[in-house]
Amino acid sequence: MTSHNLDILYSKLAESISITDAMADAAERSYKSVGRHLDDDTSLGETDVYTQGSFALGTVIRPISGEDEDYDIDLVCEMEDAASAPASHIKKAVGKSLRGYRKDTEDEGKRCWTFQYDKFHMDVLPCSPDITHCSDDTAIRLTHKNPDGSYSDRYSNPKGYRDWFIAKAGRPYEVARSRASSTISCSLEEVPEYSVKSPLQQAVQILKHHRNIMFAGRDDAPISIIITTLAARAYRNEQGTFDAIQGILSRMDQYVECRNGIYSIKNPVDEYENFADKWNDCPEKAAAFHDWLAAAKSDLVDTALNTKGMDKLKEHLGSCMGNRQANAAFKEFGGTLKSRRENGELFASAAGIAPLALHGEKAIPNHTFFGL
Repeated sequence: MTSHNLDILYSKLAESISITDAMADAAERSYKSVGRHLDDDTSLGETDVYTQGSFALGTVIRPISGEDEDYDIDLVCEMEDAASAPASHIKKAVGKSLRGYRKDTEDEGKRCWTFQYDKFHMDVLPCSPDITHCSDDTAIRLTHKNPDGSYSDRYSNPKGYRDWFIAKAGRPYEVARSRASSTISCSLEEVPEYSVKSPLQQAVQILKHHRNIMFAGRDDAPISIIITTLAARAYRNEQGTFDAIQGILSRMDQYVECRNGIYSIKNPVDEYENFADKWNDCPEKAAAFHDWLAAAKSDLVDTALNTKGMDKLKEHLGSCMGNRQANAAFKEFGGTLKSRRENGELFASAAGIAPLALHGEKAIPNHTFFGL
């Protein structure tokens, strides 16, 4: 299959593993409800409540089952007036507010408060602005509960990371955002993040889903922040989803540093944070990442390019991406090719059928019952 057609197919594959619009709308309503409660709680002072993680980046994927169930939503509750407050005060104040909102708020985790809201598993991260660790005005100071029950400061910058990731998505992201704006008839500022599907975002979705299939039932899977960060660093503004994956996987390991046996994958917006710190304590995690990278190159690029026949390719993608997901992608892929053929948008060349016309290529005629 040509890379042109693989771009179409992989875009459909990303759609098949994406959260549905209905579930995304429900998620948005749910976390905005929590946000309004926290904003209205005067005991917290001024707050800024926002998403982080895959919901903020537009890279949410469904569970392997393919069902819309039990999604994790990561929220940040930044207490803007608490920059000098003790870590314990910040953590407990947000926890008290959440218990007033949901009586079933679970016991606190190391950094978050967790509760179930509708079909969503919400983690709320209490924090304040960081006024000592980083000069970036989007940086935050969060709380960490130690084994002895005391609290200490930790630091992060989810807003800064999102801005960095979107910048890495480049011009293709802006094109996808403009297309989404036209489709749903709203301004660019009103476009929901989940409706923007750029090549980088879709590539990250496919890579995470491939990871989930490969490491199902194991606890040494490469974490999403590592896959997302390395993918963004390796992306070179490829226009298609398959081309993006091919380029990313060929360059990804160049951004894993290892000096004197110490691994480092720096947070691009916080030089003090090393996403690969656990690799240095558990070398098997580093080995698992490199095993996954080799498998992803083989499954998603090499075999995809060299497999002859649609049925064999669907069978292969079913084995590494899930049969339900592969079947859905091929069904949508066939519909797209049929539509483009009927509109005279498919072209034949020595390399095969493609949706783009190049020099010397001829349009494939539409089939009719009259043989024309």
